[in-house]
Amino acid sequence: MFSTIPSQQDDGVYFITTVGGVNDWIPFSIPSGYKNISITTIGAGGGGGGGFSSGANTLGRSGGAGGGSGAITNVIYPLSMIPSVIYIKPGIGGAGGAANTNGEAGGNTYVSVRTLVANAYLLSYAAGGSGGGAGNTSTAATAGTGGTIATVSSCPYSVLATPSFVAGVNGGAGGSGTAGTPANVTPISTSIVSGGAGGGGVTGNTMPRVGGSINE
Repeated sequence: MFSTIPSQQDDGVYFITTVGGVNDWIPFSIPSGYKNISITTIGAGGGGGGGFSSGANTLGRSGGAGGGSGAITNVIYPLSMIPSVIYIKPGIGGAGGAANTNGEAGGNTYVSVRTLVANAYLLSYAAGGSGGGAGNTSTAATAGTGGTIATVSSCPYSVLATPSFVAGVNGGAGGSGTAGTPANVTPISTSIVSGGAGGGGVTGNTMPRVGGSINE
């Protein structure tokens, strides 16, 4: 998300996902008449893990775990310090896992002065979250972890900016094959994103349980 500040109207521009493949870049020409630009970069969330599948009804089966959210980076640059055309590569969300399969990791999001992801060219960077773990016979599936917090070394141009770095939020574990119902996920006050909740498990008596919720 981009916004030029200050302004009497909403000049924000939002880039949600790429139009083509994972290697596509979107050029953005910064409008004239402004002094600063605010760039908010959010990594993509990881996909949820698939639940455990088995033909034996006597087995406990845990639900898949929720994926972690992406990290967040916000930078405010003086326009005199950066090129008039910059390039955006939004991360793509991780796919959910099939039965007995982990969810895929979310993609990283980049804003660069060139169509390259090397640190030396990055104006902003936010890591994607990892995928949730797959269910198994009894224990709770492992939650996906939030995207790793960025640093000035991961986007060196930010030394010219006013930066803010926030780590991603972990997902919720899947419901175990014994207890069945997973814990709910409570978003933290320091982030505008949340990890996913885990799926419900099935106890040995084949009673399925409700999946986790994201608390308000």
